[in-house]
Amino acid sequence: MSPAFKVLGGVVHPRHLDSLGHMNARRYAHLPDDAAFQFWARHGLSKPQTRQIAGVLTVTASTRVDFLRKIGTGCGR
Repeated sequence: MSPAFKVLGGVVHPRHLDSLGHMNARRYAHLPDDAAFQFWARHGLSKPQTRQIAGVLTVTASTRVDFLRKIGTGCGR
């Protein structure tokens, strides 16, 4: 398996937390899709360019979340 690398960063705000003090699922569910856009941009390609150059469109067909540790308000980046 290839080593992991950071594609997208962010900051946890108090409004992102649920009643247990955890970042709510609906707050992080969009992040893999946002990261996919950043991934292609990092490699110099936009969605229209992938269609034009390779004749394909990219989609986020699957996502996986690994909960490594709890983070609190102000954590991130």
